[in-house]
Amino acid sequence: MDFEHAYQAYQRGDYVGALDLFRSLAEQGDARAQYQLSSMYFAGQGVAPDIAQAEAWCRKAAEQGDPSAQIHLGWMCLKGTGPTQDETEGVKWIAAAADQGHASAQFSLGFLYHQGWGVSSDPVKAYLYAKLAAENGDQNGAQLLAQLNTVLTSAQKASAESLFERQRTT
Repeated sequence: MDFEHAYQAYQRGDYVGALDLFRSLAEQGDARAQYQLSSMYFAGQGVAPDIAQAEAWCRKAAEQGDPSAQIHLGWMCLKGTGPTQDETEGVKWIAAAADQGHASAQFSLGFLYHQGWGVSSDPVKAYLYAKLAAENGDQNGAQLLAQLNTVLTSAQKASAESLFERQRTT
């Protein structure tokens, strides 16, 4: 049994079968299966919705470095949709995914800096992460970048561009 076999069952709508297959793989430490199992518990696919189980499996995948799990766990922590509501932890997980080049996480981190949600408001960092997201094809990042371009001073833009160039070369 492998992840693709489990995912095919999921795509066919065999949620109960997929859940069993993903659970078996997740228990063996497969981060993709852990994240998929988390999503199924969250949505109630093949099982009654269970937010505590969703968070627990998502955390296991996030701890293994799965960027999709990291961003999902980050938003769960930020919004308090799971047992843990902790803005600092939420930002930490989203930043971990952003550091891996996950465009949606980069946009999310830019948005958080723009709004001052879980972090101090920082228009320079907001611009940096919005630009990284936009460069990676994220439309929301491009929209945030356009919005920030209208409000940042030329000094703030220069600082953000300098950070962006350093980020791209690392």
